[in-house]
Amino acid sequence: MKMNKSKWTLLVLVMLFMLPQAKGQQAGLGMFRPAWFEQPVLYLYGPVEYNKTSQDHTPVDSIVFQVEDGGGVNIISAPPYLVPEHLKLDYDVLWFRVIGITGGFLEVIVNSTNGQTAYIRKDQGSFLYWPEFLTTISTVEPVAGNPLRIKPLDHASEVETEFAFLHAVAARDEWLMVELLDSDLNKISTAWLKWRNSERMLLTWSLFM
Repeated sequence: MKMNKSKWTLLVLVMLFMLPQAKGQQAGLGMFRPAWFEQPVLYLYGPVEYNKTSQDHTPVDSIVFQVEDGGGVNIISAPPYLVPEHLKLDYDVLWFRVIGITGGFLEVIVNSTNGQTAYIRKDQGSFLYWPEFLTTISTVEPVAGNPLRIKPLDHASEVETEFAFLHAVAARDEWLMVELLDSDLNKISTAWLKWRNSERMLLTWSLFM
């Protein structure tokens, strides 16, 4: 069953407000952003077969976008379970967490409250692995017990410098080089932050400063 624009928007806003900030959750592979200007319908698929092409699969649902004359975008039709990782369409923001790749498809979390997944075609948007995504957003923040270090090593000395924000500028394996910024966004120094281990994310982030 589809939901109209106003009911769907209200439901998602309520669910996102109730959603706790994710700390230490399963990492997955990265993030996906639909290319709604080029493809105004994002098709959702059930389980896919890796040895078949995307044309050999039939969508089970879809998200329909409407691009406004001024360049903005709205969702005019979507399944009722849709609660993406990030949604702020007035800033052209819609991101899904990617947890798997199968042939020409990505498995993404379509409901971040219960972990429900669906498959989407890779050619329907932009897929960024975590290092790419984390070095393009505004700020990151370590979870408790994950200190900044002077080198990308678990036994390296901790950084004690006070700061207001952390901005990731480079990645090396499981580590991010971050700039320590003051409240006026001036750079204080740099440090290294471990962003994941074998099981989970070791940071949170913000798309906006």
